[in-house]
Amino acid sequence: MKTIEINNNEFRLLPEKAIHWVEEETLLIADLHLGKSDTFRNAGIYIPTGSTKNDLDKLNKIIQLCRIKRIIFLGDLFHHKTGYNSKIKSSLENWRKENKKLELILVRGNHDFKTGDPDESLEFICMNEPFLFSGFEFRHFPPKKNNNYCFSGHIHPSVILKGSGNQYMRLPCFYFSEMYSILPSFGSFTGSSKLRAKAGDKVFVISEDKVIEISDRII
Repeated sequence: MKTIEINNNEFRLLPEKAIHWVEEETLLIADLHLGKSDTFRNAGIYIPTGSTKNDLDKLNKIIQLCRIKRIIFLGDLFHHKTGYNSKIKSSLENWRKENKKLELILVRGNHDFKTGDPDESLEFICMNEPFLFSGFEFRHFPPKKNNNYCFSGHIHPSVILKGSGNQYMRLPCFYFSEMYSILPSFGSFTGSSKLRAKAGDKVFVISEDKVIEISDRII
């Protein structure tokens, strides 16, 4: 686990691809894309199922390990309305019953606008970006202009590392610039986009169960 301090607040970077905001007992998560595998199967692309259960199990693991009272989802909770079927709804309802005391805030992403908000019974607080809370800003899209430090998603950032034997590896990452950060996609079936970091930015890759800060190995 790595920790970064922003405006006198402590943020712990978790290898499960989430951030634990210690002072506010809050978990930050981006891009679950629940139901994506079902969307593909509905389109005739037969891929393995189970990604939704795996992601909710992973989320429960974090909740058990970290002291949290709130989760802020930085957009794209769902992938598409064709994947938000009865099976996904049932899984999410069961997960919510296990975590009924948590405050759940969804900052709508582009996929959420197409899918629609979660059912009212799940008691999500849904809003458009930006969501301002405790001196910080929360969005789905990385900001072009912002006054408060911002946490965002959407990009599914990753970097390509070059080893000594001309070996290459793509790894998901957390990205921090002077005014905003981008979280990796939490979902297990989401893919990634190559990040272009600038001098002075901080990049932390996730490799298995470790979060590692890198610098000169990015290509």
